[in-house]
Amino acid sequence: ACIVVVNVKNMFKQFSELKPLWRISKIDFLIWLVTFVAVFLLGLDLGLGVGMAFCLLTVLFRSQRPATTLLGQVPNCDIYRDIHNYRAAQEIPGIKIFRFDMSLFFSNCDHFKTSLYGRTGVDPSLLMARRKKAEGERKKL
Repeated sequence: ACIVVVNVKNMFKQFSELKPLWRISKIDFLIWLVTFVAVFLLGLDLGLGVGMAFCLLTVLFRSQRPATTLLGQVPNCDIYRDIHNYRAAQEIPGIKIFRFDMSLFFSNCDHFKTSLYGRTGVDPSLLMARRKKAEGERKKL
């Protein structure tokens, strides 16, 4: 019983760290909150199990749909930032810089392709169809 009381006391001390955690990472905040509520309602063993399962689910979902951005150059330097978050960042004419915030593997390749086509406005299959059509018209001439 003393071990449980000491652990719960330390857990209540972590309440002061919740506000900075919310600002830094909302997902980590939710993991902490789910684990805390589960430990409080279900007990230590089951609560930690629920917290671990929830954490693994968040990792799984984040790896399947990572953040994507278009980058632009900050004037007068070699720094590139997200053009939607930084007003000073400007796209380089004729060049699109696409950032994918995760390793590319089988479960997120479709998301990569659709976000790349959507953000850049370029669809290679349409470009190839136009090229073949133009080549066919040249051969007719």
